[in-house]
Amino acid sequence: MTATKKILTYLLPVQLVVVQLLTFFPEFVEKYYSNTIYPVVSKTFRTIFGWLPFSVGDLFYSIAILLIIRFLYISITKKRTKKLDLFWSLGATLSIVVFLFYALWGLNYARNTLYERMGMQKNEMSEKALLEYATLLNKNISALHQQLTKNDTLPVVVPYTKDKIFSMVPKGYIPLSEKFPYLAYHPVSLKNPS
Repeated sequence: MTATKKILTYLLPVQLVVVQLLTFFPEFVEKYYSNTIYPVVSKTFRTIFGWLPFSVGDLFYSIAILLIIRFLYISITKKRTKKLDLFWSLGATLSIVVFLFYALWGLNYARNTLYERMGMQKNEMSEKALLEYATLLNKNISALHQQLTKNDTLPVVVPYTKDKIFSMVPKGYIPLSEKFPYLAYHPVSLKNPS
């Protein structure tokens, strides 16, 4: 057992407390993390990995889970492994994983909500009002469907290929980013959903 493992394990609850405290200060998180540190991290990862057709983050999570399972299997089946050594190793690993999660992305959970950043009012909606709104949306969708197909039972045929739709997605950010500059999206990194 090394001193580093102990220090990292002791830092785990400290990190969790700090993150919980930060949830009470969303403006601080917004200013110093979400608008300062995170854009650099995000753009760096999109620049390095954006050309790949799959999510590198998902790949890292999968590898990390497999390595942890492998570590636990080896540590538990190895008779010489002391339970206290296993505790410090797991604590240190978990501490690193928690730190990376919050440093690379997770602190965004503590930032101001999107409706706050867009200057929108948060309105509580009753069940009745929600049902009325859903009914209105359904009527509008049905009218659009009728307008597109001239028949309420035929499916809407999209005139674009999947690749064409994919190429059109970044253009959708342009009008949004003009009104809300924080929604600008570059470098572009789109992952194929199939």
